[in-house]
Order: sequence, then C-alpha cells, then structure tokens
Amino acid sequence: MVNKEDKEAAKKVFRTVKGLVKNFFSNDVRSNQATSPSSSKAQEALAEVANSTEDTGEKQENKPSESVAQKKLPSYSELIQNYRDRQENYAQHSDQAQVVISHYRQLMLEKPQLMAPDPTISLETVTNEVIEETPVDIEVATEESLDEEVLVNEHLSKRESDSLNYKVPDLSCFINSEDYVHTPEEWKQGTMETIQDTLDSFRIDAVVQQLTCGPRIARIDVRPAPGVKVSDIARLNNNFAMELHSPSIRILAPVPGQPYVGLEIPSPNPNPVAIRDLFTTSTWTQSNAALPLVLGRNTSGEAIILDLARAPHLLIAGSTGSGKSVCINTILASLLSKFSPAELELILVDPKVVELSVYGTVPHLLMPVVNDPKKVPAILQWVIDEMKRRYAVLASVGSRNIAAFNSRKIKEDEDPNTPQRYPYMVIVIDELADIMMNAGNETETYLAQIAQLSRAVGIHTIIATQRPSVDVLTGIIKANYPTRIAFKVSSQIDSRVILDTKGAESLLGQGDMLFRAPGGATSERLQGALVRDEEIEDLVKECSSVIQADFDNELAQLLMRQAPKEKEGTLEPLEIDEDDSLLQQAIEIIRHDRKSSISYIQRRLRIGYNRAASIVEELESRGILGPQKPGGKREIFLD
Repeated sequence: MVNKEDKEAAKKVFRTVKGLVKNFFSNDVRSNQATSPSSSKAQEALAEVANSTEDTGEKQENKPSESVAQKKLPSYSELIQNYRDRQENYAQHSDQAQVVISHYRQLMLEKPQLMAPDPTISLETVTNEVIEETPVDIEVATEESLDEEVLVNEHLSKRESDSLNYKVPDLSCFINSEDYVHTPEEWKQGTMETIQDTLDSFRIDAVVQQLTCGPRIARIDVRPAPGVKVSDIARLNNNFAMELHSPSIRILAPVPGQPYVGLEIPSPNPNPVAIRDLFTTSTWTQSNAALPLVLGRNTSGEAIILDLARAPHLLIAGSTGSGKSVCINTILASLLSKFSPAELELILVDPKVVELSVYGTVPHLLMPVVNDPKKVPAILQWVIDEMKRRYAVLASVGSRNIAAFNSRKIKEDEDPNTPQRYPYMVIVIDELADIMMNAGNETETYLAQIAQLSRAVGIHTIIATQRPSVDVLTGIIKANYPTRIAFKVSSQIDSRVILDTKGAESLLGQGDMLFRAPGGATSERLQGALVRDEEIEDLVKECSSVIQADFDNELAQLLMRQAPKEKEGTLEPLEIDEDDSLLQQAIEIIRHDRKSSISYIQRRLRIGYNRAASIVEELESRGILGPQKPGGKREIFLD
C-alpha cells in the first residue's frame, strides 16, 4: 500500500507532467500556425484549448472545454503531418533533450490511475524550470536480516506442513506386560495380625482396618480410637519393621483425607508397571490434560497422570540407580506418543552424554542434544527471548495464554505475520549439578526467570539431579519448582532438600518414588512406570521414519558461537571430506553470488544447517572465507 507521503509525491509529479504537456501543445500549435496553413482551423482550436487551460488554472483542469466540442477536429492526414513535423523537430534537437516523465518510477511509487493510458513521452530542450522531487525514505534490509526472517518463517511453515504427514506412534512400540502376580491372602492376613499384636503389646487402642496392595507397596490402614494420639502410633516405626522383618516402613500420620494412620511396607510379590498398561487405561485415554505425563501407579494400583501444563515445571532428584533416568524416559515417551512436531518442541540437555543421545533424531527437537554444560546459559537466554516474543504476540491478539491463542478465531485485521498457533516447548535437563558447577549463577537466574513467567506461553522445564544438595537445588530453584519427584536418597538431609520433609531415605529404589503434586502439602508414594531401552529405540525409530529432525537455525547458530575453543581461541576445525562435491558447489556459489552466510549456503544447497555450518567452517580454515564479524558478515577471498 502507498502511504500518504507517497500519494502527495505522486500528485505533485502528475501536476508537473500535465503542465509540461500543456506547454508542449501550446508551443507546437503556435509553431504549426505559420508552417501548416491547411490545418489552420484545427490549430486554432488546439491553441484556444491550451490558452484557456493556462488561464483557468488547476481549479478547471477537470472541466470539459466547450470550444473543443464547437471547433472542427483535425483530419487524419493533418495528424500524420503533425506527427512527422514533431519527429523532425526531435531529430534536430535530440542532443539537447532529456526525458521529463519518469519520476514516479524513480520514486518507486504506484502509477496514478489518472495517467492510464500512458501519456506520450516527449523530449524538449532543457529549460530553466526546476522540478522539485520529494525524497522517499525506504528501509533497506540487510542480507542477514532477510535470511533470518525467511528461515524462521520457513522453519515454522515446514514444521506445520510436515506434521500433516506425521503419524503418532501406536502401542506396537511397547512390550506387553508380564502376567500380574497377586499377593497371597495368607500374607495379607498374617501381616494385619502382626500389626494388631504390636499395637496391643504397647497398649495402644487402635484397630487394623484394611490392607491394600499396589504394584510394589502394600498399605495397612490403622484407625486409632478417640483420644489416642497419632504420634503414639508413628513412634513405633522400628518396632513394626522388626516384627514384620521389613527393611523399611513408612508411616503416614494420617493418610491424607482419611481417618487412618497408614503403614507402607514392601509387597512380597512386586509387579513391574509396564508403560503400555498405563497407555491403555481410561485415565490416560480420557485425560483432558494439555501435556499429560505418565508417572506410574500408587499404592492402590491407580494410574497417576501429571499435567505438565498445570505443574508447570518439574524437579526430579534421586541417587544413582534409583530410577531417575527411567522416569525421564517415561516422560519423553509420553510426550512423543501424544504430540506431533507442530504441537511440541523439545530441547534436551544431557551432560552425561549417554542418557538422552538416543533421542537425537526425533523431529520434535529444536536443536541437537546438548552435551556441553557451558552452552546451557546461552540456550536458556534464548528461551527467555522466545518467551518474551510469545508474550508480545499474545498481547497483540488479546490472548491471555497459549490455549486461548491456539483456539482463537483469526480476525480480518490481524497481522498476517502472526503465527496461527504456537507449539508447547519442553526443556529437559538431565543433570543440573554439572551445569551449576560451570555456570551456577547464570543458570540459577535464568531457570528462575523461566519458571516464573513461561507458563502462560507454553514453555515448561524439567530438571533432574543425582546430587540433591543445597548448592545445586538452591532456594530460588526450589521456590519456583513446587512439583517434585524424589527417588531413594542416602539421608534425611537429602530428602528434606528435595521434599522439605523426610521419607525419601526409606524408599526401596528401582522406581519407588515420592510424588508431590502441584499445590499438595504431602507426598504420594508411587511405583514408576518401566520403559526399556529397546522400547525407546523403537519409539524414536517410529517418530523419525516419516519426518527428519529440522533444527531451529537461530538456536543452531547460537550453538556454533558457543562451541568449545582451542589454544588461541580458534574454533575446532570440523571434519569434512576433501573431495566432497558439496564443498566445491559452495565455493562456486560464494564466488558467483558473493554471499557466504550459513543460512544462504543451506538454502542454495538444500542441506541441513549442521552440514552447511561444517562447510563454512572448512572454507574458513582453508582461507577462502574470513572469520565472522559482529554483523554476521565474512570476508570472501575469491576472485
């Protein structure tokens, strides 16, 4: 669209052109009166029109001339003669002529509709008349800004188009559960009698009511008589363990929402909780959660599903071998089995290298799995910037959260550059301790900022650690992560760091966990779901069979800038085949187009970002390209 200033400039050019045309016709008429007497009547009519136009001015430019209608128009032969005379005039004065009609093209303005059909372009001898041109400010985009904008739009549109062909993996990726082994009734009855005898021996007036068995833990409910202190039963913890020959007993005093004191003891016949069984429950299939996560089963055998969108962030901690990594795999399997790449984006951080590397090819990833803890602060800073961008877009359309934004009705006056929907984004950090050792202050600040503000725009974090100490799980991090999962730890101190209460030290390990729901005052004991390595491999293969990973170019470029450096600060050279045909093609493209950005090479060669980055780095190491400057430019040493 043409703005107001451009319209005024166009009008001014039109008036100038019109005046020049009038002057031409008036001069031509006067000169032809003396040389062409056979057409005197027609020339007098044209002269009268030109003179009347000059006298009346601009106010009468749209009024029809009555003299033209009354006068006889020139004949065809007279017009031909007039045209030939003007050609001879042009041939005599062509060396002193210039084009006087082309200003609207020079100013890049839309051609006025009043000028259609095109007026005859005439050449005149240069006069002293000065034509003032109004300058038009035109914002010129740089190569890098154009590349970045194009790539961002291409990345979003490509994810949406690819997701049309994406099929969510079915249950065939997961192994059927083993036959469930029921707890013998004799054991149940004997356990209840032992608890009752112990209470009677200490003269505590309480009655054993029931025993419920979960996959691995059985809970005995004891109802105290009126006037009996709950603490009197809780202090017999060690006595109950001795009489039942149990390694550990956890006492709930009382059971939340019930008039019982609960005693949790290990079941003699533990049963694994297969993730496939949880995916077939009505709790999962009928869940209305925005981001459902399978956790496991409680002591009553009920499936427990966490909505990460309501959490909105999750803290997982436990010692080595307690089931923490299996829990993360269960969470990722839940997300990959439910959402397409257009609905969910993942960022995975794995300083231990071996835990999350299997997910490196899933199309949901925004970037390759990060193994260097030093890159994490820069990634978290990018997440904060993305969070702010999303807030700005939500505010522009009047949406309060991502759910309202994705379900909105698009208005006619809405900015066409506004995305139709935003995917949820989940950041998983497998080992926080290593990151806090390298960049503790920055990481702590960024994680707190993300946790405080990112819920409404659909960005969620899951952090895990095997060292739950106060220097890793600081007060700021714990305050912003109310949803927590604790696996077995070595001491009550570690349990209090995670849950602010004891209990995690008495867990059995191998998936036995305490789960504190959002806003919950107490923790619930669960047996975590089991997902095997071969199941994860089949799931990743199924996800990657149709769509390949398409990394976000802005994040990938950020990783390149944060790459580890060698002795004198030079980037580590990337291996590339000397005879690689892509390398030769890239050299020819750079020589011809004089453009050397990674994004440009990627688009021209139709390759992935990592491959294009490797080519650019190799060309820099060979001296064909110079180092990257602050503006993103590189000097080209090719003729």
